[in-house]
Amino acid sequence: MRIRKRVGEHTGRVLVDVSSLCRTEGVMSGLVRVERELAERAFGELGDRVVFVFWDPAIGRYRRLRRRTLTRLLGTGLATVAPQPGEMAARNDPASRAGWVAGRYLVGVKNRPEGASWPGWLLLWARRPLLALFATSPDKGRAVKRPWKVLGSVLPIRPGDVVFYPASDWWAKDVDGWGEELRRGSARLVVLFHDLIPVSHPDWFAPGEVDIFTRFWAGAFRIADLAICPGEVSLGHAVDFCEARGFELPSCEVVPLAADVAAPAVRYEALPAGLEPGTYVMCVSTIEPRKGHALLLDAWSVLIDTGRVSPRDVKLVLVGRRGWMVDDLMERVEAAEDEGWLLHLEGLEDREVDNLYRHCRFSVYPSSYEGFGLPVVESLAHGRPVLASDAPPVVGAAGGFGTHVKAGSVAAWTKALGCWLEDSAALEAEARRIAGRPSWTWDDYAQRCYELVGSVA
Repeated sequence: MRIRKRVGEHTGRVLVDVSSLCRTEGVMSGLVRVERELAERAFGELGDRVVFVFWDPAIGRYRRLRRRTLTRLLGTGLATVAPQPGEMAARNDPASRAGWVAGRYLVGVKNRPEGASWPGWLLLWARRPLLALFATSPDKGRAVKRPWKVLGSVLPIRPGDVVFYPASDWWAKDVDGWGEELRRGSARLVVLFHDLIPVSHPDWFAPGEVDIFTRFWAGAFRIADLAICPGEVSLGHAVDFCEARGFELPSCEVVPLAADVAAPAVRYEALPAGLEPGTYVMCVSTIEPRKGHALLLDAWSVLIDTGRVSPRDVKLVLVGRRGWMVDDLMERVEAAEDEGWLLHLEGLEDREVDNLYRHCRFSVYPSSYEGFGLPVVESLAHGRPVLASDAPPVVGAAGGFGTHVKAGSVAAWTKALGCWLEDSAALEAEARRIAGRPSWTWDDYAQRCYELVGSVA
């Protein structure tokens, strides 16, 4: 394994790239949530050294985000109007780019009092003039903020700067232009790397997306001074990726992802209609092929057909937005909802997901491939047992406190689910076992990441 060594200590500006946060509308993916958690803690860890930036692909430069506005918005993020998954490749094709607005337009959002009406004007920041388009949003709790109060001027990069890239907008960055901008300013680069799923499983993505992803990370690793990975598995994949292309991975550190548990509400917070504490099993994940939802539905159907599970006693709850390449699967989800044994929830606030974790019987995570497996950590942090796949990154995320089931095996998952649903003593014993799990919070995670960022000179 060849990894370049890191030296020195940094005391200059740290430019935190929150471009993905700026392009996220509605519910955040796991990767964007990591970016948000780091952004929320950057002031505390870096003080006046931190500058939040957004990569403007129209001009190939960084723009400063106004600190006062960003501080106010971080709880819900910044947003753009983005096309559907699967359109990434087209919007990065110069021949097709004229048809896409995502990546060029930025709109800031903030909390809106519950009950307030939403329809209004989205003021979108573009390459040339400001455009005003009438639109509504399905996402509750958001209101429009004018873009010129969010974005500042172009930010020249200067010697001594360190750019920290925890974002995941690889489809919106021309890596050659991005690298040239960093070299021109003699800046250092720290990247947060999660996985190589588009490379290892290209059938789960459009061909154009795979090419863009591969090109971006090949370029990013070449110019980076430090890479931060969530686990040893992702580190190994990054090493192999670089060596296959004839260069060394930059200095790399492993920092596991974290989870916080919100304090319980003073008053009981009601669960969604049809759910009561202890009457449901939950799976938190974007619905996409690799996450194992189809397997989960297959196993649950077997339990119902054999009389081992009654929809009146326990439901399967899927928490997460619809992803891509899942048309047939979503038809099954909707049919299961009609039959009364499944509930699909999306667009939830963090506190609502926390409440669901707190009162579930247990959680499941049957994903066949991950960079890490954040929902496993979240379930354990809430003290809830988790049945998770035996994919190596997921096993690593659980840290010895999960119960692992063979990925892709309907028979194995049917057996494991049936055991915990029918044997309350076994489930209670598992809950007692994980109660001794040491905590690792987002504060801990951010502190370690920013220590590493500060070590780059």
